[in-house]
Amino acid sequence: MLLRGLLEFPLSTKDRLGNIITLEQSDWRHIQLRHKEVGKGPELLISSVQNSDEIYLEKEGVFHYVYQISSKHYIVVICEIGKGEGYIRTAYIINDKKKKRRYGRLQRLEV
Repeated sequence: MLLRGLLEFPLSTKDRLGNIITLEQSDWRHIQLRHKEVGKGPELLISSVQNSDEIYLEKEGVFHYVYQISSKHYIVVICEIGKGEGYIRTAYIINDKKKKRRYGRLQRLEV
């Protein structure tokens, strides 16, 4: 939620599969500390979940949302989802070569 120019946690959105996805402040802090390349604000994560180019199922309840941010780079947002609701757990940037290697073996969901 946007409040006088400041973001108020938790932030929630709906993915292309109809799941409600939430970003808690503690998960956002983890992403800021471990994956600084993602940026200073969580807006890219929320937008990537809403408008993902591809969604992959890693294992039961773990989804990878992949969104192209440049000609050779993607943001990956990883969420744990159960019963139509889920949480963003981490996010990072990968290049085209790593994407092909990693996501060639995971199940891509049709949306």
